[in-house]
Amino acid sequence: MLPLQIVPVRNARQRRQFIHFPWKVYRGANPDPLWVPPLLIERERFFNPKHGGFFAHGDVQLFLAQRGTEIVGTISAHINFLHNRTHNEHIGFFGFFEVLDDREAAAALLQIACAWVRDRGYKAIRGPMNFSINDECGLLIEGFELAPVMMMTYNPARYVEYIEHQGFGKAIDLYAWIVDQRSYAEKGRGAKIERVAALAQAQTGLTFRKLNMQRFAEEVEAGWHVYNQAWANNWGAIHMTLAEFRHLAYSFKPFLDPEVMIVAEDQRRMVGLLIAVPDINIPLRYSDGRLLPFGWLTMLRRKREINQMRVLIMGVLPEYRRRGIDAVFYREVRNAGLKRGYHTAEMSWILENNDVMNNTIAGLGGRRYKTYRIYEKKFS
Repeated sequence: MLPLQIVPVRNARQRRQFIHFPWKVYRGANPDPLWVPPLLIERERFFNPKHGGFFAHGDVQLFLAQRGTEIVGTISAHINFLHNRTHNEHIGFFGFFEVLDDREAAAALLQIACAWVRDRGYKAIRGPMNFSINDECGLLIEGFELAPVMMMTYNPARYVEYIEHQGFGKAIDLYAWIVDQRSYAEKGRGAKIERVAALAQAQTGLTFRKLNMQRFAEEVEAGWHVYNQAWANNWGAIHMTLAEFRHLAYSFKPFLDPEVMIVAEDQRRMVGLLIAVPDINIPLRYSDGRLLPFGWLTMLRRKREINQMRVLIMGVLPEYRRRGIDAVFYREVRNAGLKRGYHTAEMSWILENNDVMNNTIAGLGGRRYKTYRIYEKKFS
């Protein structure tokens, strides 16, 4: 085995190597049929400092692990200044940790990320965060037998040992729940939701409608305001910049289904939002991450196989909470989803300490089927 080198990414060629490396992990010598490749066009924009929204409030260093000219691993070390200001913390982060079955490389990558953060005077490091809590985050620790849904992380089980062996401990767990039509209908759950939703709609006087794709830019900006207020008090939550929110919205605009995106309005003012997305990971699993020249054909051909959606965002402005609006959202998205052929829904991710939400989903007949962990390591 050739000597190991950890190399900081300094140019566009190395950045492309960083972006393409996961294909070697998951589609190399031992292909993983559950892995879903990201869209390369989106990843290239995401990592480009001129376009990626995180770079406006973060300092980033990407690293490659090499043996000779062969790339064997990647990691990012980064400082999220917005997070530290919001939570009055003095902490750094790591993300995009991918490595071949190479313990030495795994250890060296994690150590260089720690050293980079520590050398800048920070007291601890947390992750995986790719780059922030508003992006993909957490390491899969339970539920390896099923493929990930859209915008949820996936990794080999060996990563758990690699990270914990370097002295990282649990910061918090994130849950993914699955709800299907049968469990929703059992024990009168669906009928109860219908009653609560009808009462809530009558008492609040709110109107509920589908997202208007003809006014997409306006809808995105209004949704951004709701998102930042609705999640402001959650663990680790940070204000999402409009640039980051727009990047997310426009990256997936071609794949959105307005029928399962529900807006709550009070006199035409958006006060609540539920965004469910068709699980485009189902057709993406058969792609190589490229839409051109033939990737679009694969997507179109496999699109009919999508029978699942992910409830990605659901929230209301603080002054509208505890009025039963969530029941209206559940009713609307479930009925619309069934018409569109989505017979199951993943509701993710949910903080482990969000008892209200976890109990509500369990009451809908949900089953917790995946767990993701955010790790932390304090420096002595």
